[in-house]
Amino acid sequence: MIKVIIAEDQQLILKDLCNKVSKIDTDISIVATALNGKEAYEKILELHPDIVFTDISMPILNGIQMIQQIRKDNIDTHFVIISGYKDFDYARDALKYGVDEYLLKPILTDDIKIIFNKLKSKISTKKLNDEQHLVDDLINSSIADKLNINTDFSKYNEYYLILFIAGPYSSFTIDYITPFCDIWDKIDLLQISKKYFSANSKIFLTKGKHSNEMIYVLATNENLRSSIDCFCNDVIHLCKNINVFITCGISRSIKHLENIGIQGQIIRTILKKNIVFSKSSSIDCSKILVHTHNRRTFLTDDMKKQFTFMFHNNKKDEFIKEFGDLINIFHENDATQFEIDKSLKELLNLNEFSFICKDTGLDIDLEIDECISASTTYDELFSNLIIIINNIIDQYHKLNYKTNYIDDFIEKSKNYIHLHFSDEINVNDISNVFSVSPTYFSRLFKKKEGIPPVVYLTNYRIKKACEYFTNTNFTVREVAELCGYSDPFYFSKAFKSIIGIPPKEYKLRFKE
Repeated sequence: MIKVIIAEDQQLILKDLCNKVSKIDTDISIVATALNGKEAYEKILELHPDIVFTDISMPILNGIQMIQQIRKDNIDTHFVIISGYKDFDYARDALKYGVDEYLLKPILTDDIKIIFNKLKSKISTKKLNDEQHLVDDLINSSIADKLNINTDFSKYNEYYLILFIAGPYSSFTIDYITPFCDIWDKIDLLQISKKYFSANSKIFLTKGKHSNEMIYVLATNENLRSSIDCFCNDVIHLCKNINVFITCGISRSIKHLENIGIQGQIIRTILKKNIVFSKSSSIDCSKILVHTHNRRTFLTDDMKKQFTFMFHNNKKDEFIKEFGDLINIFHENDATQFEIDKSLKELLNLNEFSFICKDTGLDIDLEIDECISASTTYDELFSNLIIIINNIIDQYHKLNYKTNYIDDFIEKSKNYIHLHFSDEINVNDISNVFSVSPTYFSRLFKKKEGIPPVVYLTNYRIKKACEYFTNTNFTVREVAELCGYSDPFYFSKAFKSIIGIPPKEYKLRFKE
């Protein structure tokens, strides 16, 4: 409801105004009236109305003086001043004191309605923003003492929180490695909601810790538990259509809004241990105790011995085959991300492996976290992990190998760039050739070469362009096409950013 106070010293006009205002919209609640400016001032301080209709000429404290005092007290309310024709210029000047609108006597219902509709839109937007900020603050805090904003939350008797995570649970704060970081541009949760929740409920969306997360808060007076399940299943179905696996963590019914922050932390802890890797699921977090988890063990003692034997005896192919079998076991048993993480760390932190990691400065736990967080399928996970495993094995047997796997991998990717720079290739194309994810390929390349692969590709293309300008009579457009640029303007821009001068000027200087 929109709270209104009406201040008018003439009782007949006051009564008429109350009657007209109350009839123009069902959302209006006239919470008080006043016959002078002092009385109006005191009631505004007490009731914090959304709109105040006030006459200019009133006893004790006139309308302008009262408004000035309210503004000094930082009370956020909208003022509509009422004046006769003799006060018209005075009323117009009053707009500089923060008055929103003015009404001339005699007051017509249509005039009130026009003004009210303008202010209603402003008030609704501000209330929604205030409520959204409050929800954001509560989500990001475990302290339940922030309900000091004038909102309509008191009319709801229960709340639900849903944490949506697209892809794996991310262990990193850097979003460039997070898959599906653009998912919320494709999946409109508010639009989907309309099928399941009435306008009597209120919905808020808050960004999660990572770009693949979204926190959904539902305020309601209805029993919507079954509708929430249908809503989540619909989201899962839509994500499946775009090849995205998603996990929906649903809270218990929350009776007090100030507890949503704590519930959000509980759901996050539960999902971290229960997300099924590469498979969509909806998890009722009210049925799971936050501090318990029955983690399955997929890595047996015999498997550990077998992996150790193959590692010591430089049986790389057999090791990789057995490792692939382990990944398949995860897949066949719908292993959780947590179970996969613990099994891999248990394997690669065996004494034989950890010795090499410490000696080379490799943080194996961090590498595993990054591999899992950057992978969306088991094939991607396997490909990303094999790079680490090959590197560890090569380091261990470096006396028997001329180069380690990562160096060889990067050299092959550079050779591919040298051979295909004239094609319209990008980082995705290169990573697909070597069956690794673009984010993981970019990280490895930058670690080895000091620059991202996209920069290396651009630098190489411009280097070749300079050679063409030096040794041929090709035009700028022809050189651009030979270097993989279909757009001469974009080529010229890239050329100048690296060489410092446009390609035409470079060509002229060479001729001189």
